[in-house]
Amino acid sequence: MSTKDESVDKYMEDISHIRSLLEQNQERPVLRPWAFYVWGLIVIAAVLVSWYLVRSLGIDGRTVFFTIGIPGMALGSLAEIKALTDQMRKEGLPVFSARMNRYYASFMGILIPMLFFIYFLIDTGAPMAGLLLMASTLPVFIYGLMSFSCLFFNGYTILVIGFVALFITVPNETVLNAAAGLIIGLSYIIAGIQCRQKGNRSHV
Repeated sequence: MSTKDESVDKYMEDISHIRSLLEQNQERPVLRPWAFYVWGLIVIAAVLVSWYLVRSLGIDGRTVFFTIGIPGMALGSLAEIKALTDQMRKEGLPVFSARMNRYYASFMGILIPMLFFIYFLIDTGAPMAGLLLMASTLPVFIYGLMSFSCLFFNGYTILVIGFVALFITVPNETVLNAAAGLIIGLSYIIAGIQCRQKGNRSHV
């Protein structure tokens, strides 16, 4: 075999190896699974505290949003950033890269409109439960796009539940909103379990 043929074979071998590496890393974690758990627990805790403030103390929804909702989102965001940087250190990736800068921009681009979206829906008579459920799927779809496709099933399930909730009428909407919040919290915890199991399989 000539040197030229050997070079071509070596080149094709390298291409095949690169392709296999890309296929193996097609789905990989973006966040540590505990970030989903933290978000889920924060949402559930916020729902329970909000329920008490509204039902027992008669505090209006806007006050609850600023005293419970905003701090809860800030705490969850800090945990998410910590989980993100931990995962990047594990993979030896730079904290600020073209890929991660796009992630930061997309995250802020979703978070800010969502805060205003929730704020202006409070006390407007809009079906909050269904809208909140549907809005909660946005980060799940983003993480599914960036990491594990199994999260799409989680996101579409909650999306359907949220759509159905738009047409549910109850005497006291506070009950329906609380139920929606609990479902959102549990869905994030389930998403964390999905990511952990998928991550464990990818390392087998």
